[in-house]
Amino acid sequence: MNLDFSDIAPYRDKDVPEAIKALMKEYSFMKVLRYVYPEKDDEQLIEMCEGIRTVKDFQAQVAYRSMLLMNHGTITALTHSGMEHVKDTGSHLYISNHRDIILDSALLNMLLHEQGMDTTETAIGSNLLENPTVKHLTKLNKNFTVNRNVSGREQYESSLKLSHYIRHSITERGSSIWISQREGRAKDGNDRTQQGLLKMLQISSKNKPYESFKDLNILPMALSYEYDPCDVFKVRELLFKAKGENYEKGRHEDLQNIIAGITQQKGRVHLAIGTPLSDSLNILKQEASVNDLLQEFAKAIDKRIHKLSRLWPNNYVAYDLLHGRQKFTEHYREDDVEEFVAYCKTVLSDVRDDNGGRKILLQKYAFPLENFLEASHS
Repeated sequence: MNLDFSDIAPYRDKDVPEAIKALMKEYSFMKVLRYVYPEKDDEQLIEMCEGIRTVKDFQAQVAYRSMLLMNHGTITALTHSGMEHVKDTGSHLYISNHRDIILDSALLNMLLHEQGMDTTETAIGSNLLENPTVKHLTKLNKNFTVNRNVSGREQYESSLKLSHYIRHSITERGSSIWISQREGRAKDGNDRTQQGLLKMLQISSKNKPYESFKDLNILPMALSYEYDPCDVFKVRELLFKAKGENYEKGRHEDLQNIIAGITQQKGRVHLAIGTPLSDSLNILKQEASVNDLLQEFAKAIDKRIHKLSRLWPNNYVAYDLLHGRQKFTEHYREDDVEEFVAYCKTVLSDVRDDNGGRKILLQKYAFPLENFLEASHS
């Protein structure tokens, strides 16, 4: 296959000066820089931009600094575990649950940067790159493109190229990759690995499944947000689908989700990285069809991700409220209940459907607990 990845690859160092030059002409980019660097005047900002010559420069001077400011006031505590599994394992593929369009991978890269480790390349849907400024920013920040809205033969060719790109990046270029376990976010809170994702990763290899996935050096990862900043959007969409109605996304809804993810309250956030999936790979040695093997492998990934989840009081509260029980009262206080109930009322008032919306919202926060318990006892 032609290994020309120029249409999906992020910018390389040679592309940086031209991209920065284009961004400097954009009012929105300069406005962000003034916010990120309030101590600098425009002349100093221009001088700083002209000094950005590599992707690493951009991530350190723009992306990392921006993340610190975005998190301030919207995340009450950011904790992490499992960084020791990254240091000695070379380049690898992070397979993660997916809750927020931008923050999931951005938080990982922020923590990697603070640890002095190389940041990852990150998958982003082509539907998010229609704005030229957003396209420049994401490609400077090591985002590679996953083509959306393609079908038939074109979809297969797109998946094959993506698969080759991921494998080439990890095994040839020594660059780690972050990808979500499914296409799009788990809007209902039920984190499940799509078998189609594993098929995509497999098709670029001529080896059998075991050797194919072993080469990717997979690390499971779980993000646990105490509060989902995009609950209103997600519950509204889930309500439409629950009623059997077709949900048509608004023209700027993806952008609105990105902004909400950045600006709205998340409470506490924990990022957990597990040990490499070497033991789980043994599933792929069994005598069975490829589809059956990948189905079992997906379940093994789910189990690892679910067990990495950090549970918050509102997960226990949601479960008890959903089922009308007091099963987990030892995990929360009365003020935790009051806080979560008040939060739910705020979300449902914006959704404007207290009945169906309440059940969807409670189930969304109960799923991480249910999945954790299932994974822990199986």
